[in-house]
Amino acid sequence: MNNLIRSLFADRFGAYRAARSSEAAALALYEWNAALCASFYVPLQAVEVGFRNACHCQMQSAYGPDWIIDDAFKGQDLRIHKEVESVSSRLVAAARQKSPSRGLFKPSTAEVVAGLSFGFWTSLLGKKYDRTFWRSALNQAFPEYARLTGGNISRPTAAGKFDEIRTFRNRVFHHEPIFRRKSLQDDYDRLLEAVSWMSADLHSWLARQSAQCATLIAQGPP
Repeated sequence: MNNLIRSLFADRFGAYRAARSSEAAALALYEWNAALCASFYVPLQAVEVGFRNACHCQMQSAYGPDWIIDDAFKGQDLRIHKEVESVSSRLVAAARQKSPSRGLFKPSTAEVVAGLSFGFWTSLLGKKYDRTFWRSALNQAFPEYARLTGGNISRPTAAGKFDEIRTFRNRVFHHEPIFRRKSLQDDYDRLLEAVSWMSADLHSWLARQSAQCATLIAQGPP
């Protein structure tokens, strides 16, 4: 048991051990937490990819098909320029490694879009871009919101929702204990609500595909 604990938990075992009366019970809690994190993968992926594509579509409509690699966009601020250039450089390096004799390679808009982090996309909802990206494009990324609520979505509402999701996503993907969160049901419902703002079809699909996640939350820890 001790070797297993050292292999799996190391310094993080304390969080599980403090919540359970024995090492065996702590291991059972770890296993449930791991299964729950795995079950959150599909809804988190759906939100991230759906949000990225929704933003990309609206930015294309407002700024043109190659908006993400356009110098005018990258020049909005230094952070944007650095993130886009970092993804582009990584793609160029990967292409050269795969085919050293290949000539000049320039990543496509689609490749750069796919390579940018979730944090990049959520940051576009920030206050500093209210008069630019939000008003000209991103307020249209949530076409179902008005139908569901009877009103237009505000930038702070969208930014707050996706920032909460980003924080939770990072905990899950970085293998942190999530069993102590205030409400895992709220975390799950937040993901479904976010996709419902973007697409009714995506929401219906995700509700079916994430049934295991809902089941584990309802069952609770061992």
